[in-house]
Parts: sequence; C-alpha cells; structure tokens
Amino acid sequence: MNLYDKTVVVTGAGNGVGRELTIQLLARGAKVACVDINPDALAETLRLTSMYAGRVSGFTADITDRSAIEKLRYAIIEQFDTVDALINNAGIIHPFLQVEETDFSTIERVMRVNFFGALNMTKTFLPCLHEQPNAFIVNLSSAGALCPMPGEITYGASKSAVRLFTEGLRLELRRSGIRVMAVFPGGINTNIIRNSDVVVASSIDQLRERLAFILLTPNKVARKIINGIERNQSRLVLGIDAVIMDVLCRISPRLAPRILFGIIDSILAPHVQPNSVTPKA
Repeated sequence: MNLYDKTVVVTGAGNGVGRELTIQLLARGAKVACVDINPDALAETLRLTSMYAGRVSGFTADITDRSAIEKLRYAIIEQFDTVDALINNAGIIHPFLQVEETDFSTIERVMRVNFFGALNMTKTFLPCLHEQPNAFIVNLSSAGALCPMPGEITYGASKSAVRLFTEGLRLELRRSGIRVMAVFPGGINTNIIRNSDVVVASSIDQLRERLAFILLTPNKVARKIINGIERNQSRLVLGIDAVIMDVLCRISPRLAPRILFGIIDSILAPHVQPNSVTPKA
C-alpha cells in the first residue's frame, strides 16, 4: 500500500511507538489522525510534528468507550474526509504478578484497553475502510502472545486475543480491499511501565540499559511497521527475543515455553517486584 496522501489513524500516539509512527508516516507523505487518552502526551506529539500542520491532528479519546469512538470516527472524517489505514498501537501492561495475585479490576482493565480497544476501533472504522479501494489494518500483538511471559500472563492473554482476532479478521476480509497485519514485537525501550501506572523496582532502568542491545527502539519498530504496510505484509515478528520465542515454540510447543519462561523469570524477577523498590527518603 502506498501511504502517500493516505489518512492513517494511530492509537496511543502520545508516546513511544505511536509517536514514532506519527512522525515517520508524516515524513512519508501520509496524513495522520493521532489518538490518545492523555491530552498532554498528545499535545507533545503535535508539537514535535508542527512542521506538518494541515496533515496531522490530535484527538483525545478513550478507546475502551464505544460511544466515544463513534464520535471520534465522525470527528476524523470531518477533518480528513476519509480513513485509509488504522494502526491499533495503544496498549498497557499490569504489575508483574502471578494470576492468583492479580486483582480482577486490573485484569479487566488490561483486557479492555488491549483487546476491546483494538476491537472497538476496528469495528467502528471498518465501514470507512471498506469505502476505499485499498485499505490497511495493523494490530500490535506482542511476543507475549507467542510464549507465556512470567508475571504478565493476563497481559499475554489480552495480546493473544488480539492475535487470533487479527488472524481471523484477515481471513474474513480476504476478498475485500482491506489488508490486515499482526505485529509481534519483543522488548521495546519505551515508558510503557510508567504509562501503565505499574510500580517496579528502581533497578529496572539498570536492567534496561544492560539489555539495550536486545531491546527494540520505538523508531525501529515504527519503521518496520510502515515498511510492512507498504509491502502488504500480513505478519511481523520484531526483535531477536521475539524471533527466538517464535521459532523455538514452533519447534517444541511444550518444552520451549517452559525453558524460556524460566530464563526470563530469572532475569526479570529481581527487577520487577514492587516490594523491592527502594523507599524514598
């Protein structure tokens, strides 16, 4: 799909990958409707893209609120006339806890944002996408949907729901002009922990620095996604960690998850437990 002069809706555009998607899409000649629940973060994205005034607009919206998303669709159409592509990027994680330690309200919030948010946006904007001869839907799943991740099982479940939803949607729309792509990023060096209001040990930043050679940058993830759209790809596995998980779990669906789970748990456990946070003076 040629993105030049196409209108792309990007959720979670106030930070990280969403902000980079916005910047790079604009640089390639697209028009972007930036959606985020945080008006301050959204304002910063718009400030950074002020040189593209006229081709970018911000819309504050809660993607878990169906009525708000209906209003959002009308607002975007009024601004841009059409929608050619939708990138469901917005997502959150939960505290690194086992399932029995995680309260239901936290689990429900993660499912509402990660799965129902993508579902709400997709169902609401599908009529607009069907009006175009060529259109695209991109849903960001996660490496956590390829292999269980310690402390983030319900997050992985939400992203697994996104995975199956995306793969099924691709089959449903196979005779239409709408392409559908699922993205499975590994670790990304973003502020998703802080943006999700998750408390972790202060040493998590030190761990992130040590693993910088593995972690993807938002810039690289955005570039790969946009390249994938332009090449009409249907599946992207991004990052060496995600690729390893994907390959090993295909080779040995029973043994590989057990081994990977143990390795990841030994690396993360000392850095993600809230009770290990150093008290402030």
